[in-house]
Amino acid sequence: MAREGPNWEGLLKWSLAHSDGTNSSRNLSEEDRRWFMEAMQAQTVDVVKRTKEITLVMKAPDEILESQGVTPQDIEDMLDELQEHVESIDMANDLHSIGGLVPLLDYLKNSHANIRAKAAEVVSTIVQNNPRSQQLVMEANGLEPLLLNFTSDPDVTVRTKALGAISSLIRHNKPGITAFRLGNGYAALKDALNSENSRFQRKALNLINYLLGANPSDCGAVTELGFPRILMHLSSSEDADVREAALKGLLEVAQNRPAANPDSGPTEEDEKLKQILQERIKGISQMSAEDLRATREEGQLVDSLWSICNDGPCPLRENGLLALNGDDGPPPDVASLHFEPPLRAWAANGGGDKKPSGEKDAQLLIGPGPPEGGKKGEGSPSSSLHQSSPSELNFLKSLIFDSISTMRLAAMLSRAARLSLVKLPSPPPAAVPPPNPVRRFSTGRGAFTPNPVAIEMIKYAVSLAREQKTEESYARGLLVLEQCESTQPDGNSKGLVELARATLLCERGSHERAIEGLGKLQDLNLSSIAIKVAASEALVGIYLEQYREDSASAVADLALQTLVSIRLEIGDGGGFEVLEARIRALKGLIELICGNLDSAQSIFEGAHGEGYFVGNANAALCYGEYLHGTRKFSSAKKLYTTVIQSLSQIKDFSDPNNFGACNMTSDEVSIAAACALGQLEAHMGNFSDAEEILTSALKKMEEHFGPHHPKIGVVLTCIALMYRLKATAERSSSLLVQEGLFRRALELLKAPPLDVDGASENICRKDIITLARGGYAEALAVQQSRKIEAEKLRKWAEGSWGHRWMPLGEALELTETSAKFLVIDTRICRAV
Repeated sequence: MAREGPNWEGLLKWSLAHSDGTNSSRNLSEEDRRWFMEAMQAQTVDVVKRTKEITLVMKAPDEILESQGVTPQDIEDMLDELQEHVESIDMANDLHSIGGLVPLLDYLKNSHANIRAKAAEVVSTIVQNNPRSQQLVMEANGLEPLLLNFTSDPDVTVRTKALGAISSLIRHNKPGITAFRLGNGYAALKDALNSENSRFQRKALNLINYLLGANPSDCGAVTELGFPRILMHLSSSEDADVREAALKGLLEVAQNRPAANPDSGPTEEDEKLKQILQERIKGISQMSAEDLRATREEGQLVDSLWSICNDGPCPLRENGLLALNGDDGPPPDVASLHFEPPLRAWAANGGGDKKPSGEKDAQLLIGPGPPEGGKKGEGSPSSSLHQSSPSELNFLKSLIFDSISTMRLAAMLSRAARLSLVKLPSPPPAAVPPPNPVRRFSTGRGAFTPNPVAIEMIKYAVSLAREQKTEESYARGLLVLEQCESTQPDGNSKGLVELARATLLCERGSHERAIEGLGKLQDLNLSSIAIKVAASEALVGIYLEQYREDSASAVADLALQTLVSIRLEIGDGGGFEVLEARIRALKGLIELICGNLDSAQSIFEGAHGEGYFVGNANAALCYGEYLHGTRKFSSAKKLYTTVIQSLSQIKDFSDPNNFGACNMTSDEVSIAAACALGQLEAHMGNFSDAEEILTSALKKMEEHFGPHHPKIGVVLTCIALMYRLKATAERSSSLLVQEGLFRRALELLKAPPLDVDGASENICRKDIITLARGGYAEALAVQQSRKIEAEKLRKWAEGSWGHRWMPLGEALELTETSAKFLVIDTRICRAV
């Protein structure tokens, strides 16, 4: 129902009819002024106040709303009103400070499809062409529910609205594009193209075309995902907009695909595309003039694609169907095709009428010269023109005519070039042999020598940040890195600086900024693929620490796909096996975390051989944790020891295979290997060795991060669990030691209060906190006076434990006869 309000237009007409414009305006009395202001305010909506009221409703639980008789339709109407308010960019940016952004994002998970769809529509309005709101939505993790609705919602309207919001969120937003790509966004777009809903297809095609235009390097990835086949199918759609968008996508892919081998013939896809273009040409040729104008852009796309796939001109061009009468722009110069311009004719016969020999020609600039015998400045231009000879007049006419023809030709060529309708002639290529192929990527030791100045500045920045381990010291270190990056002449050195920056950001807890920086590495022109692998490895580490296994898996898949493609392009050797092993080991680690032991086994015990993962410390540690968890203790111990010894010898940046960042640096890997070895010794019953190794690891962790960092709590949890196993095995009591260690660990881990839901996804290091609280509960349970406290801790821990592959009780009661063993990985603060 439309809102009823004052008839402002009628009020204006009445005022004009009943006022005398000749009289001076009278002063309002205070009473009239007060009455007028009250009347105006009664008809004016306070947008900020109303938005706050809507926010309160959005924050209210569903039970409260139902008890007050609020229906889903009422909520839809409320969101519709909110959308009107946030059309103002200031109001859109203020929504977060008012407290309305997070509850709005929660509506994306509502049980009613219409509400989910409307919420996505409001989000789209908020972030559209609004960098500030884009950043706020990204920081509030708003992309995740939008992606979930886009990929898996059963209602196609919800999926379409979610896609529209995603498109608005990531446009001109590099972190958003990176997150979308890493969240399997292209695979979701492929699924959208296969739907039967043309509106859904159009939105997906528009986003694909934007992404490929902004990131041409993605064309290879979408080709491997099978997009060209789908785009070719959609280019024959009955929906004109779908056809046109599909052709745009095909053109983008065709323009950015690698050059084909001239000796190889056309591929099956090329033949299929040629057949489709022929069908579209046939369909366009049969259109009326009016329909041709409506599909002019489609015809231009067909022409451009034809010029890429075929040598000859497009039949549309040959038949004159690309430029129609009535189109904007100057008309074609048809006359010049049949008549020679007079200027050229005049020049061919020696310049027209010749004067007798010895007679000096008058100098011609633009018009005829002054009459003979006259003085400079005598006579007007008009009189000079009237006194000119016939030959001079013919010359002037021909000059004007030829100038007009030239301008017409220039306008035609400019317009044609702008619309990609013609190919301007180019000189033939020089007859020289083709150059040897250039290797764009390298991994070997001698292929990339880091800039010594950059290395020294990186070392200085890191030492400066870690000297005091405060916000100020980290800010100073980051400032040095920023200055260092601005002075580097090549992409490889910039890449090393970005790895160091991401590491410092992670150490101080700025994970999202680190993710953004690592994503930028994909846009740098790097010859060392080892730097990109290190960035991908770091992204996987951050995502695993944040319990975002899907994103981690997407990054690993993309990195592995890139490595395989490059190796196929330039051949084996050069260290690619080591880089591939690093990524495959991470994929195995992800499977272990998810409890998919069979998948992990196929990765670690596949066709690569036992020594495949030993060439890199990070890969070897992942492999060791797999062996440890499957009771292959001797092999795991050997790997852990090898990792610790190999990393102790790394002193510089000489080997690209050792590049690392964030929680995957050599320091972090070394400490993680020591903690894993200490846990292994405890699982084997060697408690004296376990205590010594874990104590040494704790000392190294404190030196690296400082005594109050949450990762100190992770190592303390390992030590406390070791003492628990020791007490069980030796039938001794170490309750006071366990209680003190667990309590201190929980303090450093910043464990949430017990009234916070343990199953919440927003708890950092939840695995470790759960193990610490579970162990703490067991230590308190034997004390009669603390049983109630122990029961609260136990209930919270059981509610938060998400490892279905191993119950919490079994994880806390590991013995030598246990079928599976749990390992705490201090790199990612997870239980593996």
